[in-house]
Amino acid sequence: MCIRDRLQSLNKKLENLCLDYQKENQNQIDEHKKFSNEEKKIREDLAAEFQERVKEVNQKLEEQNLTKLQQAKEFEILSEKEKEVEAQFDQRDKLYAEELETVSYTHLRAHETGRNLVCRLLLEKKK
Repeated sequence: MCIRDRLQSLNKKLENLCLDYQKENQNQIDEHKKFSNEEKKIREDLAAEFQERVKEVNQKLEEQNLTKLQQAKEFEILSEKEKEVEAQFDQRDKLYAEELETVSYTHLRAHETGRNLVCRLLLEKKK
């Protein structure tokens, strides 16, 4: 009986070792699942944060594009106004030039004073 007792004792030890091994294995599996879940959560959080940053950058780019479009429109409007003002100045300059050229001799004589009249008459005699 001694062998049988020893075999039963060894069998019990082996069963206990197997149970311990199974418990340890289950603990490792649970720990691995926990670690995997934590890593998955971290990756999901990083992905969500990255997507949020991408949205913010896209929104800023869109705002900048709208601003550029508005500035381009304002530039076109100001360019047109500048052309209009330039045309008005050109027209005014032409009118002033015409007025200066079209002053008649008779008009000038109408503004002569007595002294200027004498000078003019003397100058005309010399010719």
